[in-house]
Amino acid sequence: MSISSSDHDPGRPVDLRALLLAAAALTAVFAGLGLIAFTRPLHVPAIAKIHYTQQVSLGYRTLVRAGPVYPSGVVNTGDPIFRQLVRRIRVEIHYRLTTAATHRLVTFEAVLLRVTGPGGWSHSIPLTRPDRITGDEFRAGVMLDLPRLQAMIAYVAQLTGILAGTGYTIAVIPQVRIAGTVAGRPLRSGFAPALNFQLTPLQLMPGTGSTTAGTPTAGLNPSRTGAVATTTTTPGTLTVAGDALSVEALRWLAVAGILLAAAGTVFLVALINVRRPNGEAARIRTQYGHLIVPIKAAGDELWTPFEVTSIEDLVRLAERSEQLILHHHDEIADTYFVNDEGAVYRYKAKACAVSWEEWRTLPDAPDRPGPSQRDPDDPDPEPTAHTNASSAPAPTY
Repeated sequence: MSISSSDHDPGRPVDLRALLLAAAALTAVFAGLGLIAFTRPLHVPAIAKIHYTQQVSLGYRTLVRAGPVYPSGVVNTGDPIFRQLVRRIRVEIHYRLTTAATHRLVTFEAVLLRVTGPGGWSHSIPLTRPDRITGDEFRAGVMLDLPRLQAMIAYVAQLTGILAGTGYTIAVIPQVRIAGTVAGRPLRSGFAPALNFQLTPLQLMPGTGSTTAGTPTAGLNPSRTGAVATTTTTPGTLTVAGDALSVEALRWLAVAGILLAAAGTVFLVALINVRRPNGEAARIRTQYGHLIVPIKAAGDELWTPFEVTSIEDLVRLAERSEQLILHHHDEIADTYFVNDEGAVYRYKAKACAVSWEEWRTLPDAPDRPGPSQRDPDDPDPEPTAHTNASSAPAPTY
């Protein structure tokens, strides 16, 4: 299997101008991205919800004479309450508000006793005065006098004709109102769970905790969750192809991209300037090298060339006559010829002393005697770049 030179040319020069255009295009792209990113806000306002939870723990406790029913002499939450053995019972209340945000609160609490009978009758009795407490937690306790409650129910039954033994509910309701700030936002709220007892002829049967609306909650530990709205800021985003990208990240990307692309552009410009041919002869070789053939000078002068003013004129003559341009180089000048059916056209370009590609220096010119020191027998001096065109050496084909 053979590989042609067109398949892989390791000596093929890199197209720096194409790379320069690509670097300039990247600079423009990143500049556009930066323009978009820097016109978008770094942070945008948003509404955040700060949650808080109110919880009340309800229970009861009392001391009685120790015996077979209450061996320890203590009635605790969950124990049956027999009316013949228990005359008074203490209901304990523990309230607390929890939140992750900073807060300053004032709590107002009062305890209410509500008796509800058959047929929808109810009566409320304040057990404590409203009290103001600074903070987010408090403890309270009230005493229920069971004989006194039984006397009130008997009196109501006598008035209504309803039997006093069944169908009555006793509820202890802590009424909590809070006022203050949470996360710097004003807060006013209330919470009034209830601890219910069912009154029977023999027992006071504890029920479950409930809210004032009558919705059952988590037993003896009812809770309520709320939230306050506050203004905050979130990182700005820009949607690209359906994905939300951070404006801050896009700004950094744009700045880094502009710097790298601009540095690449400057480097390529400098590299192109370094590689740019130095001098007119090098420029002619770069532009019209495909038309130029180097030659050696001939010794005889058989023809007189016509001088042209620019290499472009000579190129047009060569293309019109379908001829190649002959090139002769010496330390004085680069001479270009076109032979058009016996008519020779010539253009001279002054040679450059230094070339970036060759890094050469012209040899030191030999010392020439001045006009007063020249030997009269010496022939005329060698022609220079300003010598008449007829004295130029004829090219050798």
